[in-house]
Amino acid sequence: METRLYLRLTLPLRCGGFGLTVDAVNQPIDVAILGKKGSRKSRRPDFIFKRCDDAENKASAICSGGSFSSNSGGPRFVALEYNGGGHLTRDRQAEDERRTNEILAYGGIEYQLNKDLYDDLPYMEDLVEAISKDTGRRTYRTSAKRKEKHRALRLALKEELDRIDGIEWGGRGRADYRKAALSKLAELGVARDDDLVPVDAYGV
Repeated sequence: METRLYLRLTLPLRCGGFGLTVDAVNQPIDVAILGKKGSRKSRRPDFIFKRCDDAENKASAICSGGSFSSNSGGPRFVALEYNGGGHLTRDRQAEDERRTNEILAYGGIEYQLNKDLYDDLPYMEDLVEAISKDTGRRTYRTSAKRKEKHRALRLALKEELDRIDGIEWGGRGRADYRKAALSKLAELGVARDDDLVPVDAYGV
């Protein structure tokens, strides 16, 4: 699921992604363990977005630079964690809460997603906007028509990814889905005759 989330976050808008730059994946962060003075622990958030300073923000809408420091009073970085089914146990939830609090104490912000939130497109759009604002990346106002096109592309990408089981990527079901998805995009004036998920996104 984290791979699908990464693709949705980073693929360009024209491919149905959100166009974000993920600065690190599972990068260890050395944080103080709350409740144990002098003890430290390595935390590895699924995704890390570094904060862009003002100079970088003026130069680029989506910054790939930045650092874990902040001179503007904002967070040092933003972390995003996906909590799958394995996070539902009481012990795992307690550990997730410790991680979130330790990242907050370190000066970062951590957002969390589960399957229901991942499937909620308006929620994902607002979450990405919040991450962009927290990290100092620019956000742009768009027309209602453009928003509708972007949402159709995002929905098409999500549903395409949902049909990839890691072993096969084909079959009649996918073909029927693609026909319906491309028809909907065509109604909105978005011409797509290529793969909804670019092959190069998988490193092929």
